[in-house]
Amino acid sequence: MRKQDSCLSKLYNFKLYNNLTISQIVVTKEFEQHKTPCLNQICSKHNKEIIMLNLNLNEPEFSRLACVECIEDCPIQYISLKEANKRWNEFKGQQTDLISKHNFKREKTFNVAIKEIKQLRDYYNDQLSEILTSINEQLIQNTQNFKDFINLENKQIFELEEKQVEKIVDLLSQKDKNLIYIITRFIIIRKKRFTNQQKKF
Repeated sequence: MRKQDSCLSKLYNFKLYNNLTISQIVVTKEFEQHKTPCLNQICSKHNKEIIMLNLNLNEPEFSRLACVECIEDCPIQYISLKEANKRWNEFKGQQTDLISKHNFKREKTFNVAIKEIKQLRDYYNDQLSEILTSINEQLIQNTQNFKDFINLENKQIFELEEKQVEKIVDLLSQKDKNLIYIITRFIIIRKKRFTNQQKKF
């Protein structure tokens, strides 16, 4: 019970992270007029400067970071670093609005999930303990991802390491995954099973 209460307490405290605000610090980087913008990384295949990015999720076999020869070898849809940097800045700017807009809805959904967990806890002690542990681990990961985002948002794409650039590419090319919806649906399914079992008796 103590472990479950600890997990529930962490769920209650998660809403504190939703109230965090992202302070926007815009650092501008001037593009040289007569030079194509490039990253600090070098293409591992062709040993040339990275000048474009691939945001296409349907082409996973191609490198996300492309030099001029990569583009010639695989003429799929690439975007320039300037455009990627523009999208990255827009993405950062949208986060504050999104967090504020969804804060109440997310908190309400979490409260519903917590209420459901409490109601079912006596019947599914072992199973719910695993659920709460899984949720807690995901919250910890989400919190770490949020901290990583805050650390990245104060930098331009040109200042980042290769892994950081790849993380940004993933952020720009993937849609938001709704963890809360998954949790709620899982609990509803569990509750229906419990209700059906009760009817049998």
